[in-house]
Amino acid sequence: MNSQVKAYVVFKCLKCKQYTYAKTTQKSKKCPRCNANYKTIIILNNLPKFDGILVDGLINASQTVKRLQFEISIFKTQSFNSLTSSISLENRITKSNNILSTKTLQVKKLEEDPLYEYTLKKQEIDEWFIKLINFLKCIQVQEKIDENIGFPEYVLDISITELGIPNNLKTQLIQKFKKSQNVIKLNNGNYFVI
Repeated sequence: MNSQVKAYVVFKCLKCKQYTYAKTTQKSKKCPRCNANYKTIIILNNLPKFDGILVDGLINASQTVKRLQFEISIFKTQSFNSLTSSISLENRITKSNNILSTKTLQVKKLEEDPLYEYTLKKQEIDEWFIKLINFLKCIQVQEKIDENIGFPEYVLDISITELGIPNNLKTQLIQKFKKSQNVIKLNNGNYFVI
C-alpha cells in the first residue's frame, strides 16, 4: 500500500466561478462544468488568482470542493433573499445592432440589512483567509522554511500588505489566522502553516 499522500490543488474556474480540483502532478485540468482547460502549473504559480488551496489526498480535495460550493450557494441564497426585498429593478431591453442589452437600475438601502452586511463581511474574511493561507504556504515552499523554525509574525504582516487585503479586515484576519487549526505557533514564537 502506498503511504505517500498525493497533493491536490482546489481552485475556482475563472470562466464559470465554480470550484474543482486537480492533482498537482497532472499536466492540465478541464473544468467539469464549462470545459475550460487549465494547465496545473499555471494554477500552482497563481494560487491567489484562482482562489487556490493546496490539500493532501483525494478525499480532502473532494470535501473542500463540496464545502466551498456549499458556501457559495449559501451566500448567494442569503444575498438573494435579502436583496429581493430591497431592490427596485427596471429592465430596459433595447435592440441595437442585433444585440440585446439589459440595464438594471437602483439598489435601495442595501446597507440597512444587517444579515446581508454580516454575511458579506464573513465571506470576505473567509476568502481573504484562504488566499492568505495559500500565499504563506507558497512562501514556505519557495523559501524552504522548516516546520521546526517557521516564519516570524512580520512575514504575516508583509503577506497581508502584499495581497492587498483591506485595512478594515486586517485585525479580524490576523485573529482568525492565530486561532486557525491550519497554523501552528512554535515555541520560538514563529508560525508554520500546515
